[in-house]
Amino acid sequence: RAAPGVAADGDTIAFMTSDVKTEFYRIRRGGRAEPLSFLAAADILRADPEEKPLGADFPEEHYKHLRAALDRYREDYTRDADSSSVPKVPSTGGGRAEQTALKRLRGVQRALGNEADVRRQCELLENCVRQGVYARLPKEINTAFPSDVKNRPEQQIRDALAKLTDEYGTKRTAEEKRADAEPRVVISETFIHTGHAHE
Repeated sequence: RAAPGVAADGDTIAFMTSDVKTEFYRIRRGGRAEPLSFLAAADILRADPEEKPLGADFPEEHYKHLRAALDRYREDYTRDADSSSVPKVPSTGGGRAEQTALKRLRGVQRALGNEADVRRQCELLENCVRQGVYARLPKEINTAFPSDVKNRPEQQIRDALAKLTDEYGTKRTAEEKRADAEPRVVISETFIHTGHAHE
């Protein structure tokens, strides 16, 4: 349907959602998706009771617009994601901070007598460091466990290790978070001269 002053011929409105984000987008003929408020989307999508749907034939532009909206959704989510949970691309062998963190964790194991529970906690943190799952983790390990960790009180070392394990060991992996953020199209309409298309 044509909606003069509200939606131009060829515009598409798409409502996308995931477990972490919900968004309306307006995609114009040029293909760029722009966020739209709920009220603006509701105003555009409001239809008269007598209005008839076009049928099953969607214009090819409709699918291009949906791809643009999906790309914008993913771009927005990636940009807005907490930098501590955005996965880094691991470099070969890791950087200096990562290597130092791994060395400090080995020092923690030696300082605490290589106990099974301590070994488990350190291995969990080592895996997170090696996989580059959390950008801030190496720095936090290096701050919590200075190079002279063996000269620190044992309880202080245990408390710092437990705190890091609780914080990072229970977080979900970057892959799980990305799966939660994968968008679904709930509704989409492309406006044309003779009616509107629903998906």
